[in-house]
Amino acid sequence: MEAEAAQQSFDEVCAAAREAWEKRLSRIRVQGGTDRQQRIFYTALYHAFQMPTVFSDVNGEYTGFDKAVHKADGFRYFTDFSLWDTFRTVHPLYSFIARDDQGDMMHHWSRWRKRAELFRGGHRDLATWVA
Repeated sequence: MEAEAAQQSFDEVCAAAREAWEKRLSRIRVQGGTDRQQRIFYTALYHAFQMPTVFSDVNGEYTGFDKAVHKADGFRYFTDFSLWDTFRTVHPLYSFIARDDQGDMMHHWSRWRKRAELFRGGHRDLATWVA
C-alpha cells in the first residue's frame, strides 16, 4: 500500500479512485436514450470492468496456484476470470475499449496454460483441474 497510496489521505485515495473509474467509464459516450437507460448502460459497463482483477503487486510479483512467487515482467497479471462464455462477450469489448488490459490478460492466459497445461479438452479440463 505504501507504493500505491504513499502519503495520501483517505479522501485523496477516494478521489483518485473516483477519477480512475470516471476515466475508464468515459471511454464510451452514450447519446440519446433516457437518463434511466444511460444509467443502466453505465452500470453494466462498470460491472464488466469489475473482473478480472489485477493480481500482481506494483513490483510485478504474484503468488501462483503452485504457492510460489512469480513475476509478471512487462505486464500486469490478472485473475478472477469468469470462464462462462466471456470470450464471446466481454473480451471482445475489452479489445475495443481496454486494449492494454486485454493484452495483459492474454499474457496471463499464456503463462497459465504453460504452467497448468490446461485447455486441451476445453472447459471440461479446466473444471477438473479447479475441482
